[in-house]
Amino acid sequence: MKTRLFKYVSLFTLIIFSSSLAKDLSGKWIFSPSLGYDYFSILNKKNRDFYKDNYEIGLKFEKFFTKSISAELSYNWAITEINYGKHFWKPKKVAIYDAKIFYNFFYSAEKFMPYIGLGIGSIRGDSGYELTAGIRYIINHRFALKAEIRDIYLGAGQNDLAPLVALSIMFGGKPEIKDSDNDGVIDSKDLCPHTPRWVLVDDEGCPVDTDKDTVPDYIDQCPDTPEGVEVDVDGCPLDSDGDKVPDYKDKCPDTPEGMTVDENGCPVDSDKDGVPDYKDKCPDTPEGAAVDKNGCTVDTDNDGVADNLDQCPNTPEGVEVDENGCPVDSDKDGVPDFKDKCPNTPEGAAVDENGCSQDADKDGVPDNQDKCPNTPEGVSVNKEGCPVDSDKDGVPDYKDKCPNTPEGAVVNEEGCGKDSDNDGVPDYIDQCPDTPPVIKVVDKNGCPVDSDKDGVPDYFDKCPNTEANIPVNKEGCPLDSDKDGVPDYKDKCPNTKEGAEVDKNGCPKDSDNDGIPDYADKCPDTPEDIMVDEQGCPLDSDNDGIPDYMDKCPNTPEGVEVDKKGCFKSLTLRIYFAPNSTKVSKKYYPEIEKVAKVLKQYPSLMIEVQGHTDKRPTSSYAYNMRLSQKRAEAVKRILVKKYGISPDRIVARGYGFTKPIASNDTEEGRAKNRRIEIVVIGDLNKTVK
Repeated sequence: MKTRLFKYVSLFTLIIFSSSLAKDLSGKWIFSPSLGYDYFSILNKKNRDFYKDNYEIGLKFEKFFTKSISAELSYNWAITEINYGKHFWKPKKVAIYDAKIFYNFFYSAEKFMPYIGLGIGSIRGDSGYELTAGIRYIINHRFALKAEIRDIYLGAGQNDLAPLVALSIMFGGKPEIKDSDNDGVIDSKDLCPHTPRWVLVDDEGCPVDTDKDTVPDYIDQCPDTPEGVEVDVDGCPLDSDGDKVPDYKDKCPDTPEGMTVDENGCPVDSDKDGVPDYKDKCPDTPEGAAVDKNGCTVDTDNDGVADNLDQCPNTPEGVEVDENGCPVDSDKDGVPDFKDKCPNTPEGAAVDENGCSQDADKDGVPDNQDKCPNTPEGVSVNKEGCPVDSDKDGVPDYKDKCPNTPEGAVVNEEGCGKDSDNDGVPDYIDQCPDTPPVIKVVDKNGCPVDSDKDGVPDYFDKCPNTEANIPVNKEGCPLDSDKDGVPDYKDKCPNTKEGAEVDKNGCPKDSDNDGIPDYADKCPDTPEDIMVDEQGCPLDSDNDGIPDYMDKCPNTPEGVEVDKKGCFKSLTLRIYFAPNSTKVSKKYYPEIEKVAKVLKQYPSLMIEVQGHTDKRPTSSYAYNMRLSQKRAEAVKRILVKKYGISPDRIVARGYGFTKPIASNDTEEGRAKNRRIEIVVIGDLNKTVK
């Protein structure tokens, strides 16, 4: 019998400590009428000769103390036949009493609740151990069905095995908190009660939509869409013309399908003539040329030379032209061939409007009026036919390389004013007559050119195009006081630290726009609009390692281990005792108060207060189990009475000397083992999976 009892107890203990948490029916009273069938002989042959198998009916009264532990009293009676010897059987009512404790199991996604029970049963005054196993089906908060198998072992080889079914009627208990979609937000607060399982939700129970485009993250194929951009069903920005440039960036939203576009979504125009390539029949038109609707250069006079190259754009139609678009003048007499009646006039000869010569020396003066009839051909003459000397310097114009020399100026044999410093500016107008010979370019006054008027002549000026009125250095370049590559007149941050990378305004780069320049920023990739510290890193007010903008629990007490959202993950605290003592020293009260603050901050948190002892050669297992239990209960009382924590949230449990953390061979080790540990065991707001 002891062996059989040991098996029952072992099986009961194994199932309790390996099960998932039961549905919370704590506080409920259950009344169950039942119907069953007694097999008095199925497990033992002796019963077969004493009782006959038959039906039984009964009443059961059950009370749930916690969500998993309940107790039941039942009264059953069976009308069977009893053997009074010599095969004489007589009908008899058999009363069956039992009392037992159940452990109930519940899986959150189902309505079925398996259970197992252990207790004491009695048949006709004979008592024995009873083992029960069964399952409930929860119909609603008031009714349930259950089916079970009961075995009462009476010893001496006698037992009663009975399958039973019952209708359960439930009263009282705690109201059930429902979370239909198992997203961690109860139905009464859940604005999206049908969220698919495992989808991350916000505080209102709706799927998270990081980029606020109305497409939740779990189906959003473009989760970083800028706010306010219209998106398709996949959460990606609309691209109406299918050119792979989203509409919010597309400056040409009606581009025909299949066209190559630039970064702005507009068709490519390689030659920049205003006609996109897909319409351009002349894709290599020179830049700046006028073109028609097909992208080809315009030829207004139809002479075969495009207007951008045509120096004579109004040539009559049909006239032969040269490469410049001008009518051909074969004899170069200034009369085009289509008007020239003397197309072979010697080159340089003066001709009339018909292109024919009337002047022997071809000086434009009729021979009968020419006082210098032998003037070299092509020389301009005055009205008397003599070579012109416009500046009256004694050198005729056809020899005079400087025909406009002021009267009275000293000239050389070529008729040009003397230039002492050979700078190309004659002495009579040269305001800098001693310009060094190395200077090749001077202004009209003969002085070295200073194109940008910065006071540094071009031949010294390394920055010859400096804007007017800009302070420059001795090399003619704009001053750059902080040597950041941006001149002072453009530099909005003229005192930038040397070596720092700057933008076009000369200010240190701040890639993440957090107000801390990159060269001092230890967190250069901080998201936009996030508050940072002096080192450019996101603020972490509670120092839990999770920056405030990501921290869902911003006031976590110091020392609490948190998850990636900044919310508590676990809490461990140790309290030590004197030998054989259950008294909690007041020096540990501040530590206990920390636990109380966490429990008040997280009102759904459940903890286990674990009591431990040391082990000595004379240690008693039972004594130390009781001592450790009292230590755990002492700490629980402080949390309940001093700090007002609900006792339902605290489990006090003693472990004796079964879980040492140090050697029991030394006094120091034993002192460490006489301790209390407080660990997190659950969260009432989290549905058990």
